[in-house]
Amino acid sequence: MRWRSTSTGGDPVTRAVVLGLGNAMRRDDGVADAVLDTVRARMPEADVRAVYGDPATLVAAWTGADLVVLVDALSGEGAPGDVLRFERTGERWDVVPPAAPLSSHGWGLSDALELADALARTPPRLVVVAVVAADLTTGHGLSSPVAAAVLPAAEQVLRALAR
Repeated sequence: MRWRSTSTGGDPVTRAVVLGLGNAMRRDDGVADAVLDTVRARMPEADVRAVYGDPATLVAAWTGADLVVLVDALSGEGAPGDVLRFERTGERWDVVPPAAPLSSHGWGLSDALELADALARTPPRLVVVAVVAADLTTGHGLSSPVAAAVLPAAEQVLRALAR
């Protein structure tokens, strides 16, 4: 597969990583874990990891990757369970401006990109697969609309990896 080549014969090596953000102790904020589990089951050879922390942790996790697929819960955009996809190549977003909040966390992806730009560690291609959350309160388990979105979100991730 083009995205996971380990060739040493002069071909360019392309590295992809799938990163999930979230907190399973905040109900729908745990959607990334469920999506990552589905991606791992369908593509066990993929580099798939959960990331917790601040923008520096996220930047460290994607450093050296040519393709980063980031999975997260989104609040305030669309109906609960909607799966949204955004892509950034270079400095351009395909749909959403870089300053738009894309996360249910106190910090957003724009904070991580700003740090990555300053450190020259911005991935050449970044795909964000976000699921609109219904419930971000303390507790376990996804709401019904978000649970129904896990498979469609995982399929978006797999499509990004196959491209």
